[in-house]
Amino acid sequence: MDTALNFLNAFIGFMWGWPLIIIITAAAILYSVVLKFFQFRRFGYITKNTFGKIFEKELRGEGTLTPFQAASSALAGTLGVGNIAGVGVAGGLGGPGALFWVWVVALLAAVAKYAGGGLGVHYRG
Repeated sequence: MDTALNFLNAFIGFMWGWPLIIIITAAAILYSVVLKFFQFRRFGYITKNTFGKIFEKELRGEGTLTPFQAASSALAGTLGVGNIAGVGVAGGLGGPGALFWVWVVALLAAVAKYAGGGLGVHYRG
């Protein structure tokens, strides 16, 4: 039993290093290529329909959500406080250079989130 636990601890310690970063980056690049860089092609549409409609007063009925409210609810449910606080910590400790890399990773991770949501909707039971 100790041998198995030692092996698992060594394997987990190894995988949570560079291999996991490489696997996640490769998956994000693969999704980007397959989806024809969706996160960059549709960036204007995405920002226009979320941040561009923040100040619109038009609500169609009682209980209607604006696109920004829907996006905020979805992000709050999936991201959590840790990711939001992580950006603040990165900015505080690393300065503007760290925030640049946060944006780069966010744009790559956005396509992975999109692909996961799309596959979830496609294969739901």
